[in-house]
Amino acid sequence: MRVALMSACGCQPDSPGRWRIECEVWRQPNGEPLVFCGARKVISLERQVRIAAGAIVFVGVRLAHFLEARFIWLSGLVSTGLVVAGITDFCGMGLLLAKMPWNRR
Repeated sequence: MRVALMSACGCQPDSPGRWRIECEVWRQPNGEPLVFCGARKVISLERQVRIAAGAIVFVGVRLAHFLEARFIWLSGLVSTGLVVAGITDFCGMGLLLAKMPWNRR
């Protein structure tokens, strides 16, 4: 039944037992199958850099406010890195994030 549902939604097998597109079959409240087909979405590297930089700045500001004022340098370091990346088109954080397991294909 699963193969029939996957075929019905347009998923095609690469070889027996392997599918190009992941399909998920869920049950609706009335019992009918609901099929989701599509490739997994990956966050772009640029967005990952923005998320990481924003999170580090936020943590640095919070640590400086609640624990020790010198933690503000963490936020300053990240903001300096963003300025340097914008001027030189070299982003060290982007290089590190590109090596993470979820970015390897």
